[in-house]
Amino acid sequence: MWIAKGYYVKQRVFFADEAAAIAAGFRPCARCMPDKYKAWKAAQG
Repeated sequence: MWIAKGYYVKQRVFFADEAAAIAAGFRPCARCMPDKYKAWKAAQG
């Protein structure tokens, strides 16, 4: 709803899927996806 109204657009980047986002250098959101973020962080060493 908010994105459709034009809010948050400058602060968000959208990808077709998770693999594309990771390939582009992005990580899982620590707030939205804490379990995936923890796994990603642990894999970083």
